[in-house]
Amino acid sequence: MPANQPEPRSSKTENDAPDKASSEPQDHTPKTDNSSSDPKTYSVGVDIDPQAISASADNAARNGIAKERISLYLPPQMPKDLQADIVLANILAGPLVELAQPIMAMLKSGGQLVLSGLLVEQKENLIAAYTDIEFTQAHQQEQWLCLYGIKKQSVYD
Repeated sequence: MPANQPEPRSSKTENDAPDKASSEPQDHTPKTDNSSSDPKTYSVGVDIDPQAISASADNAARNGIAKERISLYLPPQMPKDLQADIVLANILAGPLVELAQPIMAMLKSGGQLVLSGLLVEQKENLIAAYTDIEFTQAHQQEQWLCLYGIKKQSVYD
C-alpha cells in the first residue's frame, strides 16, 4: 500500500462476533413471530360477504397467524362493545356509508380511521357520513382515493 494512503478501515468493532465460515449455509429469511405473546396484539375483521370471512381466515392461517390473534365477523355477529385503536376499511363507498355508524362506534376516541377503495368524486359523501371523524389527509392515485382521520375526542372521555 502506498505510504500516503490511509489503511482501509473495517466496519467491525472489537465486540463484533467473528464471521461464520463461508462453508456454512446462512439463512437470510426474515424472522417473524406472528403468534405474539403480547395480549394487545389482536386483529378483528368484519365483512358483509361470508366468502370474504372464509378467505380471510384461510389467509391468516397460511400466514401463521394464531387463531387467538384474530376474530372475523359478519356485521350482525360483531360484538356490540368492540373497541379499536385503528380501523382500516378498503371497500366500496356504498358499504362504507352504510357502515359509518358501527365503524365510528367501534373506534376509540382519538383512534385512527383509514378509508380506501374510493373514487375521488365520492369524497364529500363519505366525509359527511363520518361525522365523528376529523379527516386530516387524503391521498389520491389516479381516480382512487384514501382518506385518513382521527376520531374526535368525546366529552365523556
